[in-house]
Amino acid sequence: MSTKLAGTLNVNNQRVVNVPDPISALDAVNLQTLQNATSTNLTYVAGENISSHTPVVLINNLLYKCDITNSSHQFSYIGFTKTSVTSGASVEVVTEGVISLSGWGLTTDSYYQLNINSTISLTEPTLGLFKQVVGYSQNSNDLLLLRTIPILK
Repeated sequence: MSTKLAGTLNVNNQRVVNVPDPISALDAVNLQTLQNATSTNLTYVAGENISSHTPVVLINNLLYKCDITNSSHQFSYIGFTKTSVTSGASVEVVTEGVISLSGWGLTTDSYYQLNINSTISLTEPTLGLFKQVVGYSQNSNDLLLLRTIPILK
């Protein structure tokens, strides 16, 4: 008999929402409360060159592009970079709230998951070691960040 945990947990010093199915269970999340939340930006040092609006992980106090094929990234996702950054430089990361990019081209009212090559997608990735929902698109330019626990594939 398996037990499914649900609720808010603290993983890698990050508040996350544990749901048994990352898409269908999130439909019950009170998006209105999340949409009214203030965005949180924190500054970190990059461990590699990273483009703007890229999902990132924090490992050994350095930022890296999130890679769902790397098992050490499974519980390390923290948010999206606001701007591009070179290795060794500091950059702001949006860790909570909304990240915006004019012309991003998101599909409105849709959940986005991490995908390969440090991208996000509407569909579950076919490759990778885990899947994780990271946001909900409010419109074509704004992604409301969601914190969920990664699910092993």
